[in-house]
Amino acid sequence: MKNMTDAQKTAYVQQRMNQTYGDHRPGHLPSNAQLDFARQMQDPEFKRAFQKMTPEAQAAYVLKLQPASQPTPASTGKPNVQNDPRMQAATAEITAKMMNDPKFRAEFSKKSEAEREAYFRQVARQHGITDAEMNGQGPSTAAADQKNADRDRLVNTVDKGAEMSSTAVNPFVEGKAPRPTYADSVDFRHRRVGEWQETEIKKLPIVERNEAGSFPDPAKVREIERQATAQHLKLVAADLKYYAADWQQKKRELKQLVAPFNEALAKARFGEGFTEGAEGEFVKALAGYQSTMFQHVASLNNRSQNAHEYAARWYVNKLTLEKEHAASSQRNPSDASAPTRKNGLKSVIDRAKKL
Repeated sequence: MKNMTDAQKTAYVQQRMNQTYGDHRPGHLPSNAQLDFARQMQDPEFKRAFQKMTPEAQAAYVLKLQPASQPTPASTGKPNVQNDPRMQAATAEITAKMMNDPKFRAEFSKKSEAEREAYFRQVARQHGITDAEMNGQGPSTAAADQKNADRDRLVNTVDKGAEMSSTAVNPFVEGKAPRPTYADSVDFRHRRVGEWQETEIKKLPIVERNEAGSFPDPAKVREIERQATAQHLKLVAADLKYYAADWQQKKRELKQLVAPFNEALAKARFGEGFTEGAEGEFVKALAGYQSTMFQHVASLNNRSQNAHEYAARWYVNKLTLEKEHAASSQRNPSDASAPTRKNGLKSVIDRAKKL
């Protein structure tokens, strides 16, 4: 900026202010106030002091930078709302909030022009300025006031939808941790049982050798399989107890997250009456947030389904093994190892791995 002219410096600082804090039309900060404030914020000591001030004190300070209210130009016959103290107070409130709240500043910078416009109008209405006044149309009618109230509810619902959409996923994501997640540990413990079964079967002495291979005592193999199955089912029982408590907790969390958004949707009549312009875009956003809400409900149902299928799979394995053992026991003791003899020790190990 050293080689810039005064006009170029003025344009540059004003551009940086708009890029950083947004151009809050209608009713944005007058350029002189922007420039004064921007110059002061370039001073590190002033910036630290300003950030230590309360939001109310910040708003009051920025308000002092605003020019005094000016008379309405006779040529237009319309209120000069930009110089209205109420508008200046609304602008000061937003500016102070952006300086004091990094999260708000980041979220505001991502808003579209239409969303910024709607938000500024919402704050202005809280300071007693109607849309009609902001548009230079004089006092508002009861119908316009109702429309404004509906729009406020719509904007509020979009805010709640954004909050729900960004936080509701957290309870349903295991996340990355140094240790294995609970789901990983379930698989790990079942693998350990399978490895134990495989090791114990390999320890058994060989009782028969023929052209098909070498075979341990079938009765002892069946006993090891029964013990392994009992260990698997014991793990399943413990897991189901955990999943039941976890599911109830997730349901409570989901209710707490989606309830405010769902209630706001009903109060806003699901965007009824808004189909065009910025409000129309808000209605589209609401549809997206509704979809997110339904996805999280479906995710909760999937958790329940997965837990039931997990338990059923091991129970079916138990019934299958019992059926095989019963059929084998009915044979002549000399033929009891026939199923094992057919495929050798590998079939026993493969079956253990599937459990």
